[in-house]
Parts: sequence; structure tokens; C-alpha cells
Amino acid sequence: MRSIVLLSLLSLALPLGARSHKPDSWARTQFENAEHLRDSLNERPAADRTRHRYQQVINAYRRVYYGAPTSSKADPSVVAVAELLLEMGRQYDDEKLLHSAINQYEFLRREYPGSKYRFDALLTIGEIHDDLNETTKAREVFQEFLRRYPRNELAKDARAALEAQPPQRAASKTQAPESADSKQQGADDQQTIEDSSADSEDNGTATKSPVAANSPGKTSHVTAIRHWSTPDYTRVAIDLDREINFESQRIEHPNRIFFDLLNAKLD
Repeated sequence: MRSIVLLSLLSLALPLGARSHKPDSWARTQFENAEHLRDSLNERPAADRTRHRYQQVINAYRRVYYGAPTSSKADPSVVAVAELLLEMGRQYDDEKLLHSAINQYEFLRREYPGSKYRFDALLTIGEIHDDLNETTKAREVFQEFLRRYPRNELAKDARAALEAQPPQRAASKTQAPESADSKQQGADDQQTIEDSSADSEDNGTATKSPVAANSPGKTSHVTAIRHWSTPDYTRVAIDLDREINFESQRIEHPNRIFFDLLNAKLD
């Protein structure tokens, strides 16, 4: 099954590599604005912190690393978004928001591998899996932390978290049918495809994704579609429960981009 996402563009945008990034001074100003919005949010009682207000603060931080991805304020803005998503997930008891926080921390580790926040990001990913009762994934993350950063000051926290994990069950010789719980655990390992109007080639030809193909017969589910805009571009994020292949193409009259998600359907 194929699902098609069609994005209508108001105007053609230059490819990402052709756009000039905002200067560091612009990023610092935007970051300070986001910090003020967050302070204002934190001054409110927890009961008055609505999703809309959280989203305003998140959008302000995102504006920093989308507009100036190489600035000194880019990676702290990525972390701030992750922290806000985590705070929302815990406040509203929302598993999707908690998984979005995991995705955001993974985005930091992937896009800013030298960030000083990478240690805390990995440890927090394990803690979120723990909150979600995904003990196997939590254990794997804590073990990865100790393999990567055995001398880091947070290693003691990773060891303590591992010791608090329930003992692993011995594997059965006869494989039992897949349960609903195990299916859900597989769905928890989400992939987020993010694209903006400025990231696509303006050549009218289809572009295939580099993502590995699904196993035959496996259908991916689109679990959420999010979008936000800045004065320079609009970005759309599509959350899926497994990796997929996709194709994209820009066409005219009117100007638009479509994404063909292969072997996927709406949740």
C-alpha cells in the first residue's frame, strides 16, 4: 500500500545547500527570545501550561537550529526542544510525546555528535524507555552508554540504572507467537522523516530515499504528521513506526512537492 503526502508551496525555494544560514548573532538573539518564552512558561503553575504554550516555546527553539544549524546556539536549542517534549509527555502522560523526545535526543546525537550534551542525551533516552516500561531497550541504551563513555561522570548513573533493571528472562527454546505487547514494542522504535520545501531539488525528477527497505510484507504506519513554519521555509515531519523507502518529486502549476511513502498507510 502506498500513501502520498502532497505539500503545496507558495513559492519555489532554493535547495538547502544554496541557502545562506543566519549569522551567529541572529541565532543568539533568537535563542534569548526562546529562553524568555520558556521562563515565562515555567513561571506558570503546571496546570496552566497548555500544549499550545509549550508549542510556542518549542517553535522558538526550533527556529534557532533550522535558521542557523552551525551556530553556537543550535545544539542547546535542540536539547531544549527535547526537554520540553519530555516535560510535556510526563505532564500529560502521553507516550507519543515521550517517543518524540527520544527522537529529538537521537537527532542531537546524529546531527551534533560532538555536542557536550550528547552524554546526557543518551542517558536520558534510556531513562525515557524506562518510563515507558521498555526495559529491554532501556537496558540496551544504558549498556551502550557504558561501552561508549565508561569514564564519563554519568557512567555511575548508567550503572545504577542497569542494576535497577529487572532480571532478563531466559530465552525459550520454542518461540511463542508474537504477542500484542511485543508488537507494540516494535512500533515504539519510531523513525521520523523530516523535510522542508527548501530541502528538495528543483529539477522535477523523483528522488528515492536512502533508507533501507522494509522486510517483505511489513507495512509501516504513519503515526503523526507535524509542521511548522519560519519566514524562510515550512518544515513537515512525518512519524512512522518503522523504516521505509520513499520517493519525492517537485512539480509545477501549482508549485508543490509530493512524497510517496512506499508500503505505508495511515495509523
